[in-house]
Amino acid sequence: MTAGVAFQATAQTASCEASSDLVAQCFIVRGRLMLTNGNPTVRIWRVGTKRILGVLDANGNVFNDLTGLPLEIQKLFPPDNPDRTEIFGDYTVCPFDTERSGWMQDVCIARAENLVVRPR
Repeated sequence: MTAGVAFQATAQTASCEASSDLVAQCFIVRGRLMLTNGNPTVRIWRVGTKRILGVLDANGNVFNDLTGLPLEIQKLFPPDNPDRTEIFGDYTVCPFDTERSGWMQDVCIARAENLVVRPR
């Protein structure tokens, strides 16, 4: 299944950019969004690097389920097996902490474009 989807910031994602907990400006990454074991469960691998971004909600909290993600991304995960799906795309993310070598950087997702769904 392939989907070329772009979405505008919703009330949920708009608050990501407006969060008072951000430490720097939002930036765009080409990456693969996936669900994993561990904390946080939602992560983005930055294509072409060894860097992993941990995705949190707009308040900097870990998601308990997919409902914390923007609705347009939630719709792309199959309900029967979401952990076997990965979504490549261009993500505008906003950092909750600075980038440090060897550490996962925590971010929230403000926007996503050019999304392509692939089974994992």
